[in-house]
Amino acid sequence: MGNKILSVFDFDHTLAKVDSFVLIKKDNKIVKRLNPAEFAGYELEQGEEFDFREFNTMLKNPKIIKRNFKVLVKQLEKSRKNPRGSRKVTILTARGLVLPIRTFFNSIGLNPYVVALGSGDPQHKADWIEEQISKINGYDTLYFMDDSKKNIEAVRKMLLNYPEVISTLKLVK
Repeated sequence: MGNKILSVFDFDHTLAKVDSFVLIKKDNKIVKRLNPAEFAGYELEQGEEFDFREFNTMLKNPKIIKRNFKVLVKQLEKSRKNPRGSRKVTILTARGLVLPIRTFFNSIGLNPYVVALGSGDPQHKADWIEEQISKINGYDTLYFMDDSKKNIEAVRKMLLNYPEVISTLKLVK
């Protein structure tokens, strides 16, 4: 493999804070509202279910997390300057829709590749990244930034199958 770099960034609470909550429903009634940080550590109780409807609308009051956003912008600039296919920068979100995030980025003059998984399952992020690594001419270097310890651990575990991949996994607070 010839040094192909994949940079993957989570969106909510990693690149920006947005006024969106994960709702907890029980018996079809909303019983709790969790911000993304609270959601990351929440275990459903008997009869409860997650409701992500607030994440399927345009972003409410997005505020950039400057320190992390600078890293994204730097990666996007490097990607533009390198030969096609040698670097890929992706926003990988648990959200179900790409449009709200793409619209946000377009409004500030950026156009990163956005993938909406429609799932909060950490394994789904690990699976998507693994798919990129395991392709013919796949990526041999991974940079992954996320605010969820569970997502970081799922990716770390998956990478055990790819000891040749150079990786930096950054858990942000």
